[in-house]
Amino acid sequence: ALIRERVPGIALSTDIIVGFPGETEEDFQATLAVMRPVRFDQVYAFKFSPRSQTPAASLPDQVPEAVRADRLARLFALHESIVREINEGLIGTRQEVLLEGPHPLGGGAMTGRSRGNKSVRVQECAGKSGELAIVEIVAARKFSLVGRGLSRES
Repeated sequence: ALIRERVPGIALSTDIIVGFPGETEEDFQATLAVMRPVRFDQVYAFKFSPRSQTPAASLPDQVPEAVRADRLARLFALHESIVREINEGLIGTRQEVLLEGPHPLGGGAMTGRSRGNKSVRVQECAGKSGELAIVEIVAARKFSLVGRGLSRES
């Protein structure tokens, strides 16, 4: 909360491993309980995979594969709902976007990254790769935004 207060619009990301040996359902629920108020913009999450000859591979209380997979799916579902809310909240805002190049779908659109590292498809964009563009966000996708180019800054 302090970070968000001091840096409005900050984007936060995290890495999470679910199903590490000894993780209980209560431990996993505590992870979800942190995710709800923090509202990470990006979550890189994986289920624990034992690697032979590593200390973790021989720890007691290994979490069954099915439980690890279920927890990962539940974590991703929560994250997707949070990101959808965050992205929908950006519709109508103006964002500075670093243009990366032509969008794969073509049509004169460019692809770029916002200051919060969100992927943005910029429609009606006359900018060039490497330029900064001011973009009005007009739509939200699952993990990206769609914007309309307004102006460029060099």
